Amino acid sequence: MAGTWKTVRVFISSTFRDMQAERDHLVRFVFPKLREELLKLRIHLIDVDLRWGVTSEQDAVGVCREVIDECRPRFMGILGGRYGWVPEGKDRSITADEVHYGVLDRDAAKRGHSFFYFRSDADTQSIPEADAREDGYREFALEEDIEKHGAEAAEALAQDRNAKLTQLKQSIKDAGLPVIEYRTQWSESQQRLTGLEAFGDRVYTDLIQSLKADPDLADRFVADAEAKEPDEFAEEADQMEAFIEERTERFVLGSREVLMRNLLDFAAADGAPNVFVLTGASGSGKSAFLAKFTRELASLHPSYFVLPHFIGASTGSTDLRRTLRQLCNELAKAAGDTEILPLDIKDLITHLQKLLAET
Repeated sequence: MAGTWKTVRVFISSTFRDMQAERDHLVRFVFPKLREELLKLRIHLIDVDLRWGVTSEQDAVGVCREVIDECRPRFMGILGGRYGWVPEGKDRSITADEVHYGVLDRDAAKRGHSFFYFRSDADTQSIPEADAREDGYREFALEEDIEKHGAEAAEALAQDRNAKLTQLKQSIKDAGLPVIEYRTQWSESQQRLTGLEAFGDRVYTDLIQSLKADPDLADRFVADAEAKEPDEFAEEADQMEAFIEERTERFVLGSREVLMRNLLDFAAADGAPNVFVLTGASGSGKSAFLAKFTRELASLHPSYFVLPHFIGASTGSTDLRRTLRQLCNELAKAAGDTEILPLDIKDLITHLQKLLAET
């Protein structure tokens, strides 16, 4: 399998308020499972969700289109009972513009890797009206429209949005795009939609199949299928690499450039082994900075053996025995040591000291 990493982006398009349950299910269950599978293949998955990313009406359409371009060819559209927010002076909602720009307005040959999921109309209509109004599950006359145009005109605008939603869904079907209708249940106790497991399973399957069909990625899946036995050490190393890749992809040094230069010089200095401690408040970017440091050090000094380990980067990174065995295994490979690794923690510490002296 190729040693380089591939980054894959998926653009998620949907309306805002009525799709909280679906998006939350994807973020909590589907995408973490996908990432865990893909990191073994050195594929870094980024799900792009702009529901919090657009800061003003003026930049909404432009920002969405720029990000759609970055994510091509993968586009996921999720539609329910709302047409979505229509910016002042525009005919289309942001969601409709995303669908047209991302998929419908493109040549049929370029629409591959696009997937659409429609919530069952019956399930949307089954949501109690008070809840549907409060959380925007269906199109109703908006208070701002009532104040601005009157109740009758506001109701007409709501009906127009609903008609446009129906037309948008029909245009997607007429284009021959893959459309899945999924079911949900309204939970009175939770005051939200539930029963999204089948929806999540289908999204997972569609994305995996999309990646397998990508000529740039197919060989990775073939190599994985041909692998004889799982390698616990290789899997741990891959998870560590995935962590570093994710932290460094868009990391900008900025004002920390001087600190980086000083640490690189410190690490390259001759003499006795040196140790430094980097401290900072939680969330200040220590992990990203150190991930960048490991990449920079390895790039500047190809002859150096750089062995990074980040707590929390993998399932075994917080287990002392597994961590010691992982470090010993990596050092043993570098030193050409074929001795069987011990299991006892005290023996592992002694063995680690021996390997450090040899490497």
